[in-house]
Amino acid sequence: MNLPNQFPMPAVTPRLQMAAYEISQETGAPIASVISALLAAISLVCQGKIKIRKRRNLISTVSLWFIIVLGSGERKSTVVNLVFKAIEEFMVEQDETHRQKLTAFNEKLVAWKAETKGILAAIKKKAVNGESTIEDQSRLDHHNSHKPTKPMKFKLLHEKFTPLAIIKNLSECYPTTGIISDEAACVFSGRGLSDMGLINRGLDGSTMSVERASEESFIAREPSITLALYAQKEIVDDFFSGKG
Repeated sequence: MNLPNQFPMPAVTPRLQMAAYEISQETGAPIASVISALLAAISLVCQGKIKIRKRRNLISTVSLWFIIVLGSGERKSTVVNLVFKAIEEFMVEQDETHRQKLTAFNEKLVAWKAETKGILAAIKKKAVNGESTIEDQSRLDHHNSHKPTKPMKFKLLHEKFTPLAIIKNLSECYPTTGIISDEAACVFSGRGLSDMGLINRGLDGSTMSVERASEESFIAREPSITLALYAQKEIVDDFFSGKG
C-alpha cells in the first residue's frame, strides 16, 4: 500500500492507516480529511468512558476538536456520512431502547405518586385525630428515597445548535456529545459558537451551567464534547477575522 506523503500517516496506527486509505480511495477525499473524521469518531465514542490523569489533581477528557478546511467538491459530506454511519445507527437503536425504558419509568412513577398520596392521606388523618405520625413519616422518607429515576438517553450528534441547547442536552442526557458538521457555514455564522468560553468547558470537562431566575436552569457535570467542523476557507477566515 503506497501512502500519500502529504500527511504523517506513521503517526497513526496501521489499522487506522488502512481504514483511512480505503475511505480515501473510495471517496477521493484527502487523507488528512479522512483521518480527522476517523479520529473525531473515535473521540466521540470514547470520551464518555475515558479520562486522563495528567497530574495528581489534573484530570482531562480525551475529546478532540477539529476544523477541517476544504474546497468545494472535496467529498466532505461523503466522508462524514461514511465515518459516522455506525454512530447514527447506534443512535436509532438507543432511541428505541430509551422509549421502552421511558414507558416503564412513567408506569412506575404513576404507581409511586399514588403510594405517596396514600401515605400523605394517612399522615393527615392521624394528625387530625392527634395520633402519632412517626411511623408514617419514616415510611414516607423511605418511599421518597425510592422515587423512580428517569432514564437517560444518548444524544451524540449535533449539527445546528445553540450553547443553551448543548448544555440542556448534556444535563438531561448522558454528558457526552459531538458537534459534527460537514457544511459548517451555518455553525460559523449562527449562534452555536457565540459563547466559546462556555463551549470550551466541554473540551476540558469543566462544569457547564446556565442559571436563570425566570426559566429552567441546567447544569452539566464532567461534560465531554467532540467537535469536527468541515468548511471552506472563506467561511473559516470570515469567522476568525470577526472573533479574533
